[in-house]
Amino acid sequence: EEKPKINAAELDVFDVEDVTDIGSGEPLFAHFSAEDWAMMSLRFELHLLMHAFKHDLGDPERQTFHERHIAYYYNKYFGKNLSAKSFGQSTYQELIKVLEDTVEIDAKSTLEAQLSEETPLDSFVRLTEDDRRGRPR
Repeated sequence: EEKPKINAAELDVFDVEDVTDIGSGEPLFAHFSAEDWAMMSLRFELHLLMHAFKHDLGDPERQTFHERHIAYYYNKYFGKNLSAKSFGQSTYQELIKVLEDTVEIDAKSTLEAQLSEETPLDSFVRLTEDDRRGRPR
């Protein structure tokens, strides 16, 4: 059976049913570069970090942490260093700004998760593809 030809660039990434097949056999992430995979991984890791921190503390009064501690908690949870420069940004604030669909810095300079704990994994593919399409090349 022949798959229909679909122009992936015209599809709304949030309307695609299956990120591994947009309907033509092509995955939504077919045009990801190494940078896109890195950004998707970081999105997912920061999402996990925010929810794990909240869960681990179990304190309704303290569900997040100040943005200046992001590198510390990232290292504590994932055992690796986080560098804004690795993602083409000068500061963590700039890096978080790029990922504001997943995490934001609020008025008190604390990190705030933007997605629910139950967010499906394919959402991170969709967010990354949406971001990739919006970036100048």
